Amino acid sequence: MYMEFSDLPETVRAAVERCGRKGGAIPVEVADQWYAYAGHKGSRAVAVCVDLSSGRVSDVECGAWGGSNPFTHSPMDRGETHPVPPGCAVVAGSAGGHGTFVTVYLHPDSTAPVLPSRGPELTPTQQRVLDAHVVYNSRGRREYFNRHPVPDLELTKAELAALGLLKVARNGAAKVTAAGRNARKSRGSFVDHEIGGEP
Repeated sequence: MYMEFSDLPETVRAAVERCGRKGGAIPVEVADQWYAYAGHKGSRAVAVCVDLSSGRVSDVECGAWGGSNPFTHSPMDRGETHPVPPGCAVVAGSAGGHGTFVTVYLHPDSTAPVLPSRGPELTPTQQRVLDAHVVYNSRGRREYFNRHPVPDLELTKAELAALGLLKVARNGAAKVTAAGRNARKSRGSFVDHEIGGEP
């Protein structure tokens, strides 16, 4: 699932910032293990642990620039998984010149203070429009809706925006929120079938 940076608890947000990320939708996984990685040349693995009860945020652990190499030996670059301590969250991923990409790993016993409540129930039309916004870029959406018209498309987009699942600009451009990504029920929707070339 995803959470908007601004919706994260303050201590988890501080950990994400400490890794170098300051906005956007952040992936959140419930898991008892985590791993970090150097995504590409010019990046390095990063990780921060947060004690959710005390609010203590650890220093950043960093791997070598570019990942594992013969000259630098860091536990972060071994490609190993590490345990998520009970009562904690670990923010881990990669940071560098191409940006910071992190995931928040929550121990299964520690989800209540962090995870949002279940999203709203959607009508089939709302789900269809939301799916299209998750899967396609703006050009792809135009082509999709030209092939498969939706009555009152703009009204449906406004309804999704009112539910906090889309952000719609004055010019009509729409962007899926983290809540919108979470509200997408499965990858078995007709939109994915359409992408895969099925009739």
